[in-house]
Amino acid sequence: MAKKTHYNIDRLLDEGLLRKIPASREKAEENIRTAESWINEAENNLRSNAFRSCIISSYLAMFHSAREILFGDGFREKSHFAVARYLEDQYEKKTCLRGNGLNCLTITGRHVMMTSTARLSLQHKMMRGTL
Repeated sequence: MAKKTHYNIDRLLDEGLLRKIPASREKAEENIRTAESWINEAENNLRSNAFRSCIISSYLAMFHSAREILFGDGFREKSHFAVARYLEDQYEKKTCLRGNGLNCLTITGRHVMMTSTARLSLQHKMMRGTL
């Protein structure tokens, strides 16, 4: 079994997977609105028994929720992989994101678990005093 390689912020920046930007509340809020839209889409897909579309919409809702955190922290991702690695490095040990919660943001993590990312987003807002 392959050894898991740890990506910290410095490595993500060095490899061009993450870029430092000014923190942007506007972009963060825009991503939350986008996530909410994808959640609505996922619910509609589920009601219509469009299960594959529901999974994709759920993933995109989770992805945009995670981007809200990056923009709030002053980072821009260059890949979906970088989003998951950033959250692992910065929040996994400090918050509720443990175990399979971050696997949802990887291509190999096909199951969808939006609650961990949404919960982290709320905790992040509380820590920043914006909730």
